Amino acid sequence: MKGLLVKDLCLLKNQKKLIPIVVILAAWFTAFHMDSFAFTYMGLMATIIAIGTSSYDEYDRGFTYLFTLPFSRKTYVREKFLLGFLLLAAGMALAFLCVGAAALLRPGTIDGGEVLAAAVSSALICAAVLGVTLPLNIRYGSERGRIAMFIIFAAAVLLILAVTKLLPPSLSSGVTAFLDRLGGLAAALIGAALAAAVCIVGYIVSVRQIMKKEF
Repeated sequence: MKGLLVKDLCLLKNQKKLIPIVVILAAWFTAFHMDSFAFTYMGLMATIIAIGTSSYDEYDRGFTYLFTLPFSRKTYVREKFLLGFLLLAAGMALAFLCVGAAALLRPGTIDGGEVLAAAVSSALICAAVLGVTLPLNIRYGSERGRIAMFIIFAAAVLLILAVTKLLPPSLSSGVTAFLDRLGGLAAALIGAALAAAVCIVGYIVSVRQIMKKEF
């Protein structure tokens, strides 16, 4: 796994020009009081970059050579998840640095609790996105995988909007009251459990898909 991780980190050197742009945009969000969105942006960019490394592996029949090397296909999937989590942690750290710099420049304007909640929720959502997109990318390839991902997330957004509109006002207010009573820690634990479940299912599906493929 170490060799695969080193390979992907070397591949990421090809995107070294993108990293300063990503950081500048995160700093721009914090400068314009969009501190919470900075975490979401950095997390999603980290996830996209991690998933994008499989496109390099797929390019010019790269899988045909790659899987002749002495590692299992399960190891390949595990390495992709590990890379995704490492880049996600790095993205969250960079977002914290940007928000911390903004807090020094405009003291008293940033709520620490709100920032922490935004960081935790963004990290959990991006981890779940990784668990969904990696199986799609393995199953359909980089190009069709992106289309499938867009369709699934668009359908999920439409479903959420439809359910929100169709819920009776009394039930909607009851759900809101329940979430308020739940508390931040309990909500974070539930979110972590759901994100972990998505990643575990995504890992199992990814392994099954890559085992079936012939390169």
